[in-house]
Amino acid sequence: MRNDILIVTVVAAAVRLLYVVAYPQIETPCPGWGMYGNVAVNLSGGHGLVYDDAEATELGIAGPVSTFGPVYPVFLAAIYEVAGHRYAAVRIVQALLGALLVPVAWQLMSLAFGPAAARVGAWLIALSPPLIAYCGMLLTENLSTLLLLCAIWLFVVGAAKQSAAAYAASAVATGLLILLREEMLAAVAALLLVAAWKGSRVIRIKHVALYLVTAMACVAVWTARNYAVFHAPILVTTKAGEQLYISARGWKEWQFDDPSYRALVAGHTLSDRDRILRRDAIRIIREEPQRYLTQSMARVAELWLTSHTSYVHGLSESYAAYRSRGAYLRIAAKAVLFALQLGLLTLGLFGAVRGFRSRRLWFAALMTAVPVMVVTAVHFVFLATARYQIPVLPFVFAFAGVAIADWIFPDETTGAATVSRIA
Repeated sequence: MRNDILIVTVVAAAVRLLYVVAYPQIETPCPGWGMYGNVAVNLSGGHGLVYDDAEATELGIAGPVSTFGPVYPVFLAAIYEVAGHRYAAVRIVQALLGALLVPVAWQLMSLAFGPAAARVGAWLIALSPPLIAYCGMLLTENLSTLLLLCAIWLFVVGAAKQSAAAYAASAVATGLLILLREEMLAAVAALLLVAAWKGSRVIRIKHVALYLVTAMACVAVWTARNYAVFHAPILVTTKAGEQLYISARGWKEWQFDDPSYRALVAGHTLSDRDRILRRDAIRIIREEPQRYLTQSMARVAELWLTSHTSYVHGLSESYAAYRSRGAYLRIAAKAVLFALQLGLLTLGLFGAVRGFRSRRLWFAALMTAVPVMVVTAVHFVFLATARYQIPVLPFVFAFAGVAIADWIFPDETTGAATVSRIA
């Protein structure tokens, strides 16, 4: 098994490095790309976590960072300190981190569903086009995916082995993940509820306390910094109100020039903006609940039904744009990638149904499904784009591995999985 893990990990690293080094990458950054890069340059230059480019000044958000956490800018700044301000260096590091998804996911899938499903799921993760493509983007998805996998895997190991060290390590990964993506607080709550519900025989109160205290200590350092800088209780970011406002308005992306938006935020601090926009979003939702519900259902579809080609060089335009130019090979490539992704999601659904129907795998299926359900629920309420799907794709592929392994290796999927035994 160790040789198999090594082989798949090397293949995953090779295809990711080949993609980020040899394949042209989109150089025009999306808004998030530019913000993270600006703060990272300031940090590596000794100016601290400050956002100060022309766009930030125009939008009134220049100065100390509060619209995102510190983890990804610190990650970028560390690379810049070693390799200079080179996007290529970031892509190479992210490609290697992307390869690390394989051994971590393999361990989790082995505990949850057994070696056959783990073997299949590892190959799906290693060769997944979206997981490969996001290694080339200066966005949080690549690092978020690894941290989320580590947090869940180490929590399961802690429960299986009664290991305080594993719980503590899971908590550190969880704390960093929350500082990277604040919505993962909901995943923590759901994970603990599931563990208390179905894992009460092996989950010890002292271990849960250690996990919570360690995770919250990681977050509390940043929260304390926010209070010292902004004199306001900001847990991680000041983006929740704006995200809800954008969702209530039915926007698919930020529209900073919108007159209503500008009238609401003009002259206010970021923490005040967050409160004002949240309040107005709630008003809009109350006035038109049916419209908001329809938009929320559309957001879920937008979250999951995608080929993830928006940031892939040569495939980033729409089908209509390529059709107008007669670029049918590109249309075919986008269609194939979409069909492949949709097929894997469908297999994941079949694997989840199989897991939930099996008495032996029910708890394992629930633990694996928690991140997927939480992310879907969060983006039912808040803004959704295709990239928010990326951190939970390995969990979907775990279920797809169950479905495929049950068909190809039926005799190897009959043994009791460790996660199911600990429940």
